[in-house]
Amino acid sequence: MIVSASYSLPSHTLWLGSVLANETDPYFQQYNETAPCPAECHRVLPAGQRVTTCVPRPEWTEEWKKTEGEWEKELMRTKGHPAKSVGGHDEL
Repeated sequence: MIVSASYSLPSHTLWLGSVLANETDPYFQQYNETAPCPAECHRVLPAGQRVTTCVPRPEWTEEWKKTEGEWEKELMRTKGHPAKSVGGHDEL
């Protein structure tokens, strides 16, 4: 019903090229088996899969787990809670 009712409406598709490709391409590079993995990662073939994928090296994972939550703690220490109670009301 919606498709048939909107069929006569004008529609124009505009291709903007590779907008923000430099921002997004590195995240999808891991799915290209011929591309190198990001730093601190290596390729593995997950069980039951036909394509390799990038995963963090165990050393990186161990180091990350040591500091897990530190960023959040620092953010709360320096910025505090985003809402401050004033007169019984929260202000953002």
